[in-house]
Amino acid sequence: MKITVNKRPLLLSAVVPAGYENYLIPGATVKGFAASGKVVFVQEVEIGASTLYDIKLSTQEPARFELDTGRELSMVLISLQGNWQLNSPQFGQKEIREGHFNLLVTRGLQVTGVFRMKKKYELVLLTYAKNNLSEKFLLFPSLEETAAFVFKKISWLLFEQSPPAGALIMEHVLQLVHSSFYPVSQNFHDHYINQLLLNVLDLAAKNLAPSLRYSSEEINALYGAKLWIDAHIDRHYTIEEIAREVGLNRRKLGTGFKDLFGMGLYAYLLEERLQGAKKQLAASRKPIKEIAKNAGYHSTSNFSIAFKKKFGETPGAFRKK
Repeated sequence: MKITVNKRPLLLSAVVPAGYENYLIPGATVKGFAASGKVVFVQEVEIGASTLYDIKLSTQEPARFELDTGRELSMVLISLQGNWQLNSPQFGQKEIREGHFNLLVTRGLQVTGVFRMKKKYELVLLTYAKNNLSEKFLLFPSLEETAAFVFKKISWLLFEQSPPAGALIMEHVLQLVHSSFYPVSQNFHDHYINQLLLNVLDLAAKNLAPSLRYSSEEINALYGAKLWIDAHIDRHYTIEEIAREVGLNRRKLGTGFKDLFGMGLYAYLLEERLQGAKKQLAASRKPIKEIAKNAGYHSTSNFSIAFKKKFGETPGAFRKK
């Protein structure tokens, strides 16, 4: 790991900078630098096949710090203090704000911080063996498609926007950076570092952005399905017909559409039809029967029931307002 300040490489030595003695993690390998009002303190701990890096920085004047991993790593990054920029040729520039985190696999990641004076900053990196990462993904059925997609790529980022770490993740991080690391406590630390990864994946399973679960071709096809529905709003058709039009199978179309747009195909069609009918009722004197037909309803009664369920009043009552 290379560290530069204002584009100048730092020469770290095996010392604890003055004033940082209370932050020392027993059992960790330490590297430090202190000069010209700048302090860098890196602690590294081997935990089975994983490694923990706790990086603390401070400066007496505005400065630009850069960390370069220099090799492929599967890692969770958590910012305990300060905002950081992640730079990778594969996924561009992403921000990790204070109290936020992300999970990524990349080669040659650069982590950058442009820091204000007289403030301390801290970043925690937890690396995982790639096979351990893939095994943990399999514990979450909703992430199976994500795993199949992302593990084909050399570099990937789990969250487009780094989410807040939350209480559970922060608790595990703090347990790790404030614990003694000795062989007798190996099982304790293995448990915490793996539990932290499970918490990250659990959060991903609940909140993962749809763009990471689908390829760009599939996302284009899903948007194509939405445009096709918009263009044929008054028609009756099946999911299979839309799937053929956009080149997706029925299952991918159904689940993907709901993931991307927050509602199923039928719910979206119903929503658009009713919104269109509402506009016609307000802007024209067309008979309600004709508007119902334009919205795809053969029965005016069924149209009135659906309209009232959606807007709280019948089409006739809405028009009289």
